[in-house]
Amino acid sequence: MTGSLQVKNGKFYMVLNIHQNGKRKNKWISTGLDEKGNKRKAEQMLRETLQTYEPQKPSADMQFSECVRQWLSMCVRKVDTVTYQGYEVLANTHILPYFDNSRLKLSAVSVDVLQAFFDEKAKNGRRDGKGGLSPASLRLLKNIINQTLNEAVRNGLVASNPCGFVVLPRAAPAEIIRR
Repeated sequence: MTGSLQVKNGKFYMVLNIHQNGKRKNKWISTGLDEKGNKRKAEQMLRETLQTYEPQKPSADMQFSECVRQWLSMCVRKVDTVTYQGYEVLANTHILPYFDNSRLKLSAVSVDVLQAFFDEKAKNGRRDGKGGLSPASLRLLKNIINQTLNEAVRNGLVASNPCGFVVLPRAAPAEIIRR
């Protein structure tokens, strides 16, 4: 995004060039400053405004939950609507509350941290409080975390993906009824 200062009726205005839906649009924002003697203040306001409109660039010191949110926003363009809705429900129900509470940084994600998360969800993961999540549900959660960390590796935020070394519980074998 770019911007410039314009004078209109003796006042400074910030003109921002915003790209929406593939088209460029100008957005005029009044600074409230008179033209005489306020050019530096107006330039400073323009710089600050441009920083607020710029999307946040991911970094290794960001929270892991924020990284999951960014992956979800990127994922909406890549997968089917129903698949995305499933990812979103699982992330909002299990992953984001857990990692928001822990305030874990992306750089601090390790096999031990992820294993503790999956062990906790296997033991007490159900929302109704009646035990843990099924192995199939845990695999779905692992898929979301794995894809999030793969994207972080692609962006150069972390060196490797620790999710590949997490061990999930196996499903109990089905009982065979003999007559």
